[in-house]
Amino acid sequence: MKKFVVTACFVISMCGWFSCTKDTAAPPPAAPVCDSTKIGFNEYILPIFKTSCILSGCHDGNSAGVANLNLYITAKTEVSDSTDNNSILCRLQGTTCGDQMPLYGRPLNAAYIDTIKLWKAEGYCE
Repeated sequence: MKKFVVTACFVISMCGWFSCTKDTAAPPPAAPVCDSTKIGFNEYILPIFKTSCILSGCHDGNSAGVANLNLYITAKTEVSDSTDNNSILCRLQGTTCGDQMPLYGRPLNAAYIDTIKLWKAEGYCE
């Protein structure tokens, strides 16, 4: 009986060991590497929003019902929402999304819009 218990424990241990070494689950996606070659929110995107969207008082965090574009997480959410016809990026481009942003003032130039698109493409570096 003792020999059976020892053998059973050995077999169970080996099964557990081999099952861990052959794990084929995909690793989680890596976070974007944010270095000086990437578009960062604080350095590039926030200044665009401050001069065009926050300055007008619309997206400064004090207006009810509109996104606070001073905050990284809110700006990222608003730009990344590509399925919503009301997304910030879509409205900045003035396509079929409703009123072109910013509502008051001149539309953003193509370089600013391209910078926001690149920030999105590079993974929203902070």
